Amino acid sequence: MRAEEIIIEAHFDPGIKQFFLDKGYKYLGKGVDQMAFLEPDGNTVLKIYGTTPKGEYSGKLTAKHKSFKTFYDAIKRDPTNEFLPEIYDYKLFEFGELKNPYLEIRMERLSKFKKGAEGWDSLLANMSSNVKNDVPVNRYIKSLEDEIEKGQRVRYGLEKLIIHLGREGLTKMYKTIFNLYQLAKYNDYKLDLHYGNFMIDSDGNPVITDPFWVYDWGI
Repeated sequence: MRAEEIIIEAHFDPGIKQFFLDKGYKYLGKGVDQMAFLEPDGNTVLKIYGTTPKGEYSGKLTAKHKSFKTFYDAIKRDPTNEFLPEIYDYKLFEFGELKNPYLEIRMERLSKFKKGAEGWDSLLANMSSNVKNDVPVNRYIKSLEDEIEKGQRVRYGLEKLIIHLGREGLTKMYKTIFNLYQLAKYNDYKLDLHYGNFMIDSDGNPVITDPFWVYDWGI
């Protein structure tokens, strides 16, 4: 077993995966501190976030959970924002002999964006940079339009995104990123927007799924 897999397994009770499989959930995959399942209805995703595996904070929720709570609180304040996922439920539950706490989140089912990673990365890198420098969004969007009008080669996916979202959509996307940046700065997180932290909803819009990076894995 690789070191990464050992770290992942350490965050979870060994029986938790089978517990959900027995209830008819479909296993989708896992990250360092989370597992994802598709609920029997086929439309809802259940994410389970694990606990700190060892040390003085063993068995407690990690600092990463705090960043997720910050994100989901932001979603509740802006429930109609198409660039934020829809969350149905957010709660804690205990599992296993040690009664360790886990974070349980039910959310809309999203799809991976399989093409145009270069275009997304280019867009997000520029947007993130502009957010940090507080560049007016209209100036940024105008520069993208100028690139296309001049016939310059735009990275795959970027022109399609501009056409799909339009000025109004790009403006709202920029404002969404700026608000997340403000939250990250206030909470001492790092804004962590890249291709892997975006998914696509049923309308074809990019949805931010995990915008913050936390330096400390402790409580």
